Amino acid sequence: MELKLDAAVMIILVITCITGYRRGFLRCLVGIVSVAVAVAVALWGSARLAEPVYDRYLRDDVKHVVERSISDFDMKSIVMQKLEEQGFGGVLTENEVDNAITEGGDYLDNIGMLLGAKGANEQQIQLAQQSLDSYFDTELPESINEELEKQGMSEILNRVEIPKEELKECVSRIINQSSADAADYITQKTIKPVLVGIVRSAVFIACLIGASIVINIIVAIAGLRKPDHELSAADHFAGLVLGAIKGLLICAMFAWLLSTFCTLTDNSLKLFNSGVSDKTYLFRYFFDYFYR
Repeated sequence: MELKLDAAVMIILVITCITGYRRGFLRCLVGIVSVAVAVAVALWGSARLAEPVYDRYLRDDVKHVVERSISDFDMKSIVMQKLEEQGFGGVLTENEVDNAITEGGDYLDNIGMLLGAKGANEQQIQLAQQSLDSYFDTELPESINEELEKQGMSEILNRVEIPKEELKECVSRIINQSSADAADYITQKTIKPVLVGIVRSAVFIACLIGASIVINIIVAIAGLRKPDHELSAADHFAGLVLGAIKGLLICAMFAWLLSTFCTLTDNSLKLFNSGVSDKTYLFRYFFDYFYR
């Protein structure tokens, strides 16, 4: 990937310089204006269409993947297991644990109060609460990411980082509402922003290609690409300079697109991330200008 990006920069600059020299100043200027208009149309289109495309083609599938990963979630069993690991097996009954989870408030505080009432000291209570809290740091996120990997999303998503507080809210929704509601919450809060960023980048490219084709057809029909006189040496040189500028602008545009791609996806993708750019020799100067 690193060599391909550097090679792309070289190829773009060589091609735009050659075509600029051959076409001359006016035709090259028309080309630059055409690219600018196409980029503006693509930006507008991607901003408008990214979320509707995600909602239409991806939202339900992703939600079902997350729902499968939490479908077997049983908070009461998890609490009982963690308490047993800390030496509190049999100290609290299932009914007591169930009430502590469902009665509202922070379930960790509720469990701690129950353990205190059963004779546990402060240190034992803290250890038990830490053990329960660790579930949200590692085990539940791992379960969700494993399910995403099973569905083939690991080729795109490196790892979805889900904040602990959002996981706790997810658990609360599982307990008080349903796993479908919890899956929808996690999807909207953590996975949707990443995937919408990917969709937006793809829509931008599609809109850019489509707009470029339409604009080129209009320019050709208008006859703006046909020189009305033989090009002079000054025209060739000015075209060469504009061609170099056009090439730099194209490289900058794609660097901006990829930097936006990294920002929108929290730099969490295997496909492309800032680490890939750091290994390039030429492309990094364009990318770092926008990303840092």
